[in-house]
Amino acid sequence: MFTHDQFQSNQDKTFYATYDSSQPPLELTLVEVSDKKELGGGFESFSVIFKAGKDKGLMPQQTCAVKNDNCGAHDIFIVPVAEKDDCYLYESVFSYKVGS
Repeated sequence: MFTHDQFQSNQDKTFYATYDSSQPPLELTLVEVSDKKELGGGFESFSVIFKAGKDKGLMPQQTCAVKNDNCGAHDIFIVPVAEKDDCYLYESVFSYKVGS
């Protein structure tokens, strides 16, 4: 699993999401990393926002393989959350037990 620290150190960097084997990976830019939030019961959560150019089309909500040269590759659930003039924004939320 990607960690909060990995995302923070790779903000504004490129990630690649493979969501359809018949398409090339979608190039994403990590634009925001939220602060960690305590959820209680020993759990924490944080979220990240990626952006991608509209010229590549809208990636549907789903689990996909996401890769970054510095962080490796992991499967994460990504949801489209906004449309801007020139890009789509996608969000992933991570919840985990502290110390796991």
